[in-house]
Amino acid sequence: MSGIACGSQVILCDLPVRYDTYSGCTHACAYCFSKKWNDITQVKCIYNEAALVKWILGKREPRTVWCDWNIPLHWGGVSDPFQPAEELHGASLKALGVFAGTQYPFVVSTKGVTVLTRAPYLERLGMCNVATQVSMMAPSYDSFEPGAPTFAERLAALPTLARHSKRLIIRLQPYVPGMREAVAEHFPAYRDAGVWGVTVEGMKTNRKQPGFTRLVGEFVPELEAMRGDVLRLREAAHKAGLRFYCAENRLRALGDSPLCCGVDGLEGFESNHSNLAHLGTHEAIQFRPKMLEVGTADCFITLCQTTAAFKTLKQHSYADLMDVARRSAKFRAVMNLPTGDDEPEPEKPTE
Repeated sequence: MSGIACGSQVILCDLPVRYDTYSGCTHACAYCFSKKWNDITQVKCIYNEAALVKWILGKREPRTVWCDWNIPLHWGGVSDPFQPAEELHGASLKALGVFAGTQYPFVVSTKGVTVLTRAPYLERLGMCNVATQVSMMAPSYDSFEPGAPTFAERLAALPTLARHSKRLIIRLQPYVPGMREAVAEHFPAYRDAGVWGVTVEGMKTNRKQPGFTRLVGEFVPELEAMRGDVLRLREAAHKAGLRFYCAENRLRALGDSPLCCGVDGLEGFESNHSNLAHLGTHEAIQFRPKMLEVGTADCFITLCQTTAAFKTLKQHSYADLMDVARRSAKFRAVMNLPTGDDEPEPEKPTE
């Protein structure tokens, strides 16, 4: 296991290649969506330095062969790299050393400020080409995150992390409508701590709850409730001098950029615009030359539900499958796009 993967998020995410040093997470957050697939209490170190170096040198595996440039890795995709297990294994400290030595761009998502603010970690973090994201909603969430540092501890760590990162972003995830005031009251403190912006995404659950609606196999907050809160959160963020991003796929256009990780315009952080997030924003999907090559569609494997569909991937390109996705009523619903072909056709590169 290399820890580097690209799956279904490729259809809607600008940074879909995720990197993990661990599987499982002892932060034990009650709302963790990864529990749908894995027993997150079983933490394993999956750090593979050779695989990380190979990736950085441009040697791609089948599911990432479409990516022929230094797309930033999103570290902490399904497991926190600075959870308590790091004290035992030290895998993430080693990975920071690789990132520092190569200057490869990455975004790291964490709640583990207790580990990350220790001297050896800060020293290496400060040498990296990194945008740091800290997930934190409000003090009331502490009871749902029993294994993680408290909200107050994360808040206190922000100035230090801001000084050691290219950008510092707050992830307001998972957001539940009605939390707007409890969340927004901390925006001035984030600004004063050196935070660049905030990004918000609604909660996803496996079960029906009041105020939630079914969307492609999961339950999410009702759209209009989320829209109202997102608009007010955006207003509060701008008033506090923060950039605002919306990782809620149905409302991505309400953010300051469709690149919801907060690295828009950051030098050296070239993302992937060839996905559904760039429909409905007066842009066409723009494919890079490599994406037009047959055999670059393996990243869509998690979206193939039959053996026959799986076998056809080898005969198609990234562009072929993304075109199928953009015409799919199911995937358009995920992005709250109207059905039908009323958006620009994908653009192919010119020589």
